[in-house]
Amino acid sequence: YFENGQLKLLENYQNDTLQGVWNSYFEDGKLKAQAYYKGGNSYYSKFYTSGRLWEEGHISHGQSSGIWKEYYENGQLQALGNYKHGAKDSAWVYYYKTGEKYAIGKFIDGELNGSWTYFYKNGQIKAQGQMKGNRKDGNWKFYYESSVLMGVGAFEKGDGAYVEYYEDGKLKTKGNYENDLAHGPWSFYYPDGSLEGECTFNEGRGRYTGYYKSGVKSMEGELEGTDKRGEWLLFDTQGTFSGYYKPIYEEEAPQFKLTKPVLNDTLPKRNYKLPGYRYKKRSIRYFVSRINEYQGWIIATNPFAPFAPEQQKFPVSVEYYFQERLGYEIQANVIWAPLIFKGELKRHYILGFDVAIRQKFYHLEGDLGMFYFAHEARYSYFHHKYLLLDELTNEINEPGAYEIRGEYSILIGNRVIQDKAQRGKGGFTVDIFLGIGAGYRFYQRLYNDPKYDKEFNDIKKDAVSYQFRFGVNFGYAFR
Repeated sequence: YFENGQLKLLENYQNDTLQGVWNSYFEDGKLKAQAYYKGGNSYYSKFYTSGRLWEEGHISHGQSSGIWKEYYENGQLQALGNYKHGAKDSAWVYYYKTGEKYAIGKFIDGELNGSWTYFYKNGQIKAQGQMKGNRKDGNWKFYYESSVLMGVGAFEKGDGAYVEYYEDGKLKTKGNYENDLAHGPWSFYYPDGSLEGECTFNEGRGRYTGYYKSGVKSMEGELEGTDKRGEWLLFDTQGTFSGYYKPIYEEEAPQFKLTKPVLNDTLPKRNYKLPGYRYKKRSIRYFVSRINEYQGWIIATNPFAPFAPEQQKFPVSVEYYFQERLGYEIQANVIWAPLIFKGELKRHYILGFDVAIRQKFYHLEGDLGMFYFAHEARYSYFHHKYLLLDELTNEINEPGAYEIRGEYSILIGNRVIQDKAQRGKGGFTVDIFLGIGAGYRFYQRLYNDPKYDKEFNDIKKDAVSYQFRFGVNFGYAFR
């Protein structure tokens, strides 16, 4: 039992040997692990505090054995491989939370040994080489998501030289590793070959000095691997000290937050141009650009809209999209009803169009897509008419009216976008939204005889208009 009296462990024995159900619990009473023993063997399951399965596999005489599976808390398979005498052995496969293969390689007695390959979510190889005793050994190659070679390294049990390139093949970084950690002097370069920065590492940590292309110092601070740590000093393009900044990592890109500004009235009053990083400000994230952000166009329509029972439309929209934060959309609808004009008498016909401009604020992408809220301004024009037979003249009359609306709407929605589209590769997307709009309506009849008024009684003529918005658009996103 736990000290609070809650059951901690329940075991069953027969002849001094575990037999039958074995349960382990968290302190709040939830099941932590479970096994069923029979003759020294059991099938073991371990759980997250949420109750979801964490890992499962066989135990033989107290040691993990055979095929085991590990899971993310969302239920997606995380790893699959073999145990031998309680240690990982032979081939193992690892997966991203979204189901794509992340890595495949071999273990011997619980250590990474032999060939290992790592993948991007699109299936392209990210890195490939040999491991020996949990350390890189031999020649390794690293690739961009586009399959272009990014870097090469020659290692001996974790020690060796590494060189990295831009996608166009120009030198980007060079340095050495020791025990799989950056060690000794490293140099970083701009695409034009000028020095961007330098750092001397000791067991993966070092003091970095960055430079503008002019050679003037731009920043100084501590690196741990490729991550910036602690407080950093930033300088303007003239080399004048600008202040102390602390990097805060958001979505794998460092933001710099001002911690100690320079308070010196003797400094010249000018706008400092600081290094090519953004500062962490108290601002709305939707309007702050991100490093390596994907921006592109989304062309969309709804192929089912022309067949709607009440009002047939043909919608087309064009959106300029900023990855997971902002979208500006122009949407136009050609409106007609009925869809097929048959010249029927005593029938209400509608022709018109509307145009809307939307601004969308996207949340970060989750398992169900990107939720967003939006607002829009919409202009609508409708031409209503009836076909009626004049009983006196036996001629067909076409009394009509037109309606103009200007409205403002608030909407919420969700966009599901193909993963490769988020990486700039182009892909399909679905947008579903709903909301409500209000505005002003102008109605004008195009006939003089009031006897036709009854034919237009079903048309709303109030000056204030209210409209419910709902729609689904299918589109394609591309850079």
